[in-house]
Amino acid sequence: MRTWTGTTGRAVTLTTLAAAAAAAVAFAPGVAQADQTPAVPTPYVHEYPARSSDAEHAVASMATGSDGLGWFTTWGGDVGRINADRTVSTFPGNEESVLVGLTPGSDGSLWASEWSTGSAVRIAPDGTQRAFPIDGTAWSVAAGSDGDVWYADAAQPRIVRVTSAGVVTDFPYDGWSSDGIENDQGLVAGGDGNLWFIVGSGTPILGRITTSGVMTPFPTGGRIPATLMTGPDGAPWVAFDDGSVAAIAADGTLTVMDVSASGASVTDSAVTADHRLWMLELLADGSSDIRTITAGGAVAHLTLPNSTTTYPTALSVAPDGTVWFAQSSDADDGTDFVTSVTPAGAMRTHPVSSAVGASTATSSDVWFGEIDGSVATTGTADVDRISGSNRYATSVALAQAAFAGTTADTVYVATGTNYPDALAAGPAAAKAGGPLLLTAPTSLPDVVAQELRSLAPKRVVIVGGTSAVSATVADQIGAAVGSATTVDRIAGTNRFDTSRRIVTDAFGAHAVTSAYVATGTNSPDALAAAAAAGAKGIPVVLVNGGASAVDGDTADLLRRLGVRSVSVIGGTSAVSGGIEGSLGTVLGTANVTRVAGVNRFDTAAQIAATAFPGGAPHVYVATGTAFPDALAGSALAAGQGAPLLTTRDTCVPSGTLSEIAALGADDVTVIGGVNALSADVAALHLC
Repeated sequence: MRTWTGTTGRAVTLTTLAAAAAAAVAFAPGVAQADQTPAVPTPYVHEYPARSSDAEHAVASMATGSDGLGWFTTWGGDVGRINADRTVSTFPGNEESVLVGLTPGSDGSLWASEWSTGSAVRIAPDGTQRAFPIDGTAWSVAAGSDGDVWYADAAQPRIVRVTSAGVVTDFPYDGWSSDGIENDQGLVAGGDGNLWFIVGSGTPILGRITTSGVMTPFPTGGRIPATLMTGPDGAPWVAFDDGSVAAIAADGTLTVMDVSASGASVTDSAVTADHRLWMLELLADGSSDIRTITAGGAVAHLTLPNSTTTYPTALSVAPDGTVWFAQSSDADDGTDFVTSVTPAGAMRTHPVSSAVGASTATSSDVWFGEIDGSVATTGTADVDRISGSNRYATSVALAQAAFAGTTADTVYVATGTNYPDALAAGPAAAKAGGPLLLTAPTSLPDVVAQELRSLAPKRVVIVGGTSAVSATVADQIGAAVGSATTVDRIAGTNRFDTSRRIVTDAFGAHAVTSAYVATGTNSPDALAAAAAAGAKGIPVVLVNGGASAVDGDTADLLRRLGVRSVSVIGGTSAVSGGIEGSLGTVLGTANVTRVAGVNRFDTAAQIAATAFPGGAPHVYVATGTAFPDALAGSALAAGQGAPLLTTRDTCVPSGTLSEIAALGADDVTVIGGVNALSADVAALHLC
């Protein structure tokens, strides 16, 4: 029998090694399995909040400007620019107006059609708008290579040219048809500078108009043209309502290919870098699909998910070749999606908060405009999962991710059934360069005992008193690591005292100029802060968040450590304004900041944003609704210098996905099994 004195100064007695070994064998669950899945490239979508939820601020059209940024117009006359830092600048317009058909002009401006007043609108790079009356309404807008912009009147048989100087010229085709061009895909520019247009109602027309205004009709062989688009060869192509598609030669000759069923209409199209034309189709029976076609006429068909309940639109191609489009439903029941198809053909759907009306691809992203006024964009990250068959095995898997095949000088052990004593342990473990393992209160799980033997630490720190981690478990730990390892227990009179003792033990011999202060009465904020604190080499100090002022013992600890500034974590419902104010008295008001979000998930995102201003290539994600995985994960994330974000169990909040993107994270590790975080979380599905 041997004894040692723990950090608390209490004498602890170990049973004989034989007795401890027998106690360990008596633990019933057996060896739990730890696992780390291979990383999977995972596209995802994240949203930026709307200026207003009013329908008049719904996004009407989108385009990429000469500045390389995404721009959009709204049904309320506003113009928006999505800046390089992903903030949105709004340039208010006339709320009675409707701007549609946003198109980049060759003069560096953007052009749109103002529907209610019948004007062409030029939008300068600084957002300034200038209107030129065209005395008509247009859905289809196309830019010529010479700086002119063309508008197809929706009600009258004419096409309007507007020069960059604002000179307006009419080109009527009333000798051929009395119908306007109601299709928003009824006008397209050819590579030779000529414009092509279609009239699909009344008398069908396929026509060409040169830059000088000479108009020529071409026969369609009795087919009714439905949509104009740019084909895989860069020339104009036309889709007919009988399901055929034709390449249009410069002289109007059609090369017709039968690709779809009769009655199919192309709702949007785009060409990928491999010269395939992608076409979204709405079929006669109301279902939808997507087809690809090469310049040589080779056709492939992809079956869409939710094909009978959604309308496909807003197709764009990301810089990595992934094709993105929207599937929107008329029903207000959460059935709106954006869908991605990778160059290898992997298809995923991603829920969004409202229907999508437009999209655009920039040099770095695809952006979607939603009818609630939000804009959403896309990203891709390699996602893996670290998990075990239970919380104890997960803590072992996390340790193995950092220390596989190596040893750790110090290992922290905390209970896996309650959080109060252990909240401060993550940064302490990171400071010591070791993992944090979890144990049952009265028996050491076999998988944890085995990991302790593999790690061969020089010191084990048990966190909390015997009500948290029993003397029996302490004996079993001693038996697992052997007599050459020092086993210490750090425990105080309550959770706050334990926190202070952990901080003193880990940081007392080091210069610490800053710290996080979080409530010890709830776990989410402290756990998110633990990874950031550990990565920065600073402690998390727990307080009674509901108190009217910081307690004297905590103030004394901050002074002893040499702390000159603190970040208070969470809103005033977590840590009171009185505590914040009294910390200002101790440290100076300017040296106390608060980091808080609208909820626990957003608070974690805000912590990451402030702690990692230069970004982070790797992010860990744990559930924000239970503590064990995040507790053990905080030590791993801290040791890797990575943030820990929290999420709902079945989907990922928008703010969390936005922070993953803002950090520039290429790798995301999900912590815990599918019972903790579902497959939809690993797929980075937006809530």
